Amino acid sequence: MPRRRAQVRHLWLRDRGGCTFPGCTRPAGWTDAHHLVHWADGGPTSIDNAALLCRAHHSIVHTHRYSARITHDNDGDDGENGGNGDGSGTRTGRPRVEWDLTPGSYETALTEWRQRRRTRPRSVPATT
Repeated sequence: MPRRRAQVRHLWLRDRGGCTFPGCTRPAGWTDAHHLVHWADGGPTSIDNAALLCRAHHSIVHTHRYSARITHDNDGDDGENGGNGDGSGTRTGRPRVEWDLTPGSYETALTEWRQRRRTRPRSVPATT
């Protein structure tokens, strides 16, 4: 339980104290943590896979199968490719939740997430 409380406190700070659905002004106390990739689909319970949503928007997100991703205010060397402007690819800036309000966008996001997981290099144990 302490870990979950710490994660929720972190979300309250990261998500600027309220529901992340576009245009919503409901405060953090009226929100729940939402898995961006649902736990039932293998999504982890982590800060990088969560966003605050008020109950009304939580229902809307699930009903319309909307997706979201965590981005950074200064995402991209040129605003597109992830980086801090120096060509290193290091992300800087405050993280924020970006919603795709296209009905059914969750299926596309899930497919992309699963593909990234399959192609991620696996760590190899060191041999001595």
